[in-house]
Amino acid sequence: MNSFLEQLASDLRKAYITPNVSRGHDFYHIERMVARGPEIREYLVFEMDEYVAAVWLHNVDRCVPLKQLTAELGGLRKCILSLLEGSDFSPEAKERIIDAVLQHSKKDDEPGDSPLLLALRVADKLDRFIPTLLVEAPASWGHLPIFVAQHPFGYDPTEAGERGTAGHQSIYQTYYRVLEWIPMMPEWARGLIRRDHLRLFITFLRLLGAQAADQFHVTNQVEDDIRHALGPCYEWANVYIA
Repeated sequence: MNSFLEQLASDLRKAYITPNVSRGHDFYHIERMVARGPEIREYLVFEMDEYVAAVWLHNVDRCVPLKQLTAELGGLRKCILSLLEGSDFSPEAKERIIDAVLQHSKKDDEPGDSPLLLALRVADKLDRFIPTLLVEAPASWGHLPIFVAQHPFGYDPTEAGERGTAGHQSIYQTYYRVLEWIPMMPEWARGLIRRDHLRLFITFLRLLGAQAADQFHVTNQVEDDIRHALGPCYEWANVYIA
């Protein structure tokens, strides 16, 4: 199985590069998620080989060459199956991998989710709370202004944006897409976020908000935005990074 996974990683590493994918969904992101596997496995029971395969496949729908392959094969499920050809995964294992890939981007965990799906979703979220995020957001959302000058504060929740409403209108707002994930994570998973990384992220938002207030001569509402995004985890986060 190791040889198959090594070949899969080698093949997909060549595809997961910009401009094929946006920054934050490239092979660096995937390799960091793979490295997270052992610590997540301390809380969930899953097969590491299945996890590694699912991680490498979870951004197939975001990569231009793989989107083309998906269209040629007639759907994402068929594309994933084709990429798993040659592996020793059982039919049941392949179904777990496919299910994890297809469902990993849904908003909330559900009671019937497999440990593999939970592990993939946790790893994907954890990898956003790193210093790289602070440069990935402006790089990936370069078509947006840093602030909306008339209304620099406030944002539509990610869920609203995905339903086709206003969504994010500035790079400032995109950071809250990530912060909203903290209350979605299991309690044990929140404890895997490095304190210094979360402290950097929240401190950066507060400084960014202070700059916007000075620049546009408005009341600083960044703390309201942070509180809104963190919801029931607002107090937890402040204690955690203190």
